[in-house]
Amino acid sequence: MAMGHAVVGTRAGGIPEAIVRGETGLLVEPGNARALAEAIVTMLKRDDLRKAYGEAGRRRVAEHFDVDNLVDGTLGVYQRVAGR
Repeated sequence: MAMGHAVVGTRAGGIPEAIVRGETGLLVEPGNARALAEAIVTMLKRDDLRKAYGEAGRRRVAEHFDVDNLVDGTLGVYQRVAGR
């Protein structure tokens, strides 16, 4: 996503936190090989989706997952826990 590519992932672990279904990529249930294959084929066939999801994904990474935001978020948690 950081490189502006649309993505396909599974609803496992932290992946759904990064990928917003229908906005930055497609999500499928873990272990569902058929759904995964269909999502990949959809992306391969739909230039419009790849472009829109890629652009939205790049923005999402910049807004939510850049190093400064992650450090600020972690620091904020430590400060709340420490009572500051």
